Amino acid sequence: MNTLTLPRAKTTYPVRFVLADQANKPLAPDVRLLTPLTLRNRLGTSLIITGSADERSSDPSIPMVRTASFPEGEHELQLGLSWQTELYYADLKINVTNPGIDQPVQMVRGPSLSGTLLVIGPNGNQAKPAELFCKLRSEAPYHQTAFASSSRGGCLSARFTPGKYHLEVEGVPSDAYVESAKVGAQDVLADGIQLDKDTELHIVIRTPGATIGGTVIDMKGEKLSDALVALVPDAPLRDAGPLYRSIISDFQGSYEIRGVAPGSYRLFAWTDLEGAASERRIHEGVRRKGKTCEDRGRHTDIHKSHRSELTRENSTR
Repeated sequence: MNTLTLPRAKTTYPVRFVLADQANKPLAPDVRLLTPLTLRNRLGTSLIITGSADERSSDPSIPMVRTASFPEGEHELQLGLSWQTELYYADLKINVTNPGIDQPVQMVRGPSLSGTLLVIGPNGNQAKPAELFCKLRSEAPYHQTAFASSSRGGCLSARFTPGKYHLEVEGVPSDAYVESAKVGAQDVLADGIQLDKDTELHIVIRTPGATIGGTVIDMKGEKLSDALVALVPDAPLRDAGPLYRSIISDFQGSYEIRGVAPGSYRLFAWTDLEGAASERRIHEGVRRKGKTCEDRGRHTDIHKSHRSELTRENSTR
C-alpha cells in the first residue's frame, strides 16, 4: 500500500502593526478616519484589515493598530490607508518568527497628481468634461493608489505610492481621441509617468477624430462576424494605451472604428483573442499579440476617414 505524505502546513503568527506618522507621532485625526488598512505583497496579493471603532476614533491617545496573521518567514509588504483622493503608505520588510510581534510603521503621504483634462472641439472651443476619468495603471502589482480617477470639471486630483504608471482615460466620447498627456514638456502617453514627487499632468482630448471602417473576410472571401478588429499604434507609440481602438465586427462582417488619432497604425482582426471581456484586457491582448504578429497587421496611415478591408491574412489564425 502506498503512503501519501502531505506537506506540513506553515505556522502562522499574528503581527500587530502600530501606525504612526513620519515623525513617529500618533496619526492625525483626519488620517485615522481613513478607510481600512490594505496590505499588498510583491505578487499583488492584497489583504484588507479593519479596526475597531475605538481604533478609528479621532482621539490620538488611542493607538491605531491593525493585526494580521502571516506564515513564518520574511515578507515584503506595502501598507496603504486611502480614501477618495488621499493616501498614506509604508514599505516594510518583516521577519515572522514568533507570536506577539509589534511592528512599528511610519506612514508617509503619497505624492500627488494634479492637473487638467480638457476637450477641444473642431472650432478650437474648450470644454471641461464632467464624465471623463483619468486612471494610472501601475507597473508593479503591489503599488497602491488613492481613488485614481478624477474629472471634477476638468481638474485632476489624486495621490499615489511612488513608482512607474501608465495612463488610461475612460469615458472619452466615441468620436474623440487623446491628443497629448504632458508632464512639463514631456508627453507621457507612451512612456508612462514616474511618480516620485508631486506632479502636474495636463491631458488634451480633441474631437472629432478620424473614422476607419470596412469588412472582415476570410481567405475564401466569406464575411466574418464577431471578429475583434483592433487598431494598434506603431512605434514609438506602441505602448500608448489611450490610442488603441477595437471593435467587434457585426453579423455581416462590417466594422467601424471612430475617434482615431492621426498617425501610423497596424490593423488586425482576430477570432481567438483571449480576454475580450473588457476593453483593458482587449488592449493588453492586442499589445501582446501585436508584437508577435507584426507581419500580419495591415499598415495604415490615418489622417482622414477611410475604409479598409481585412482578410484572413490579417488575423492570427
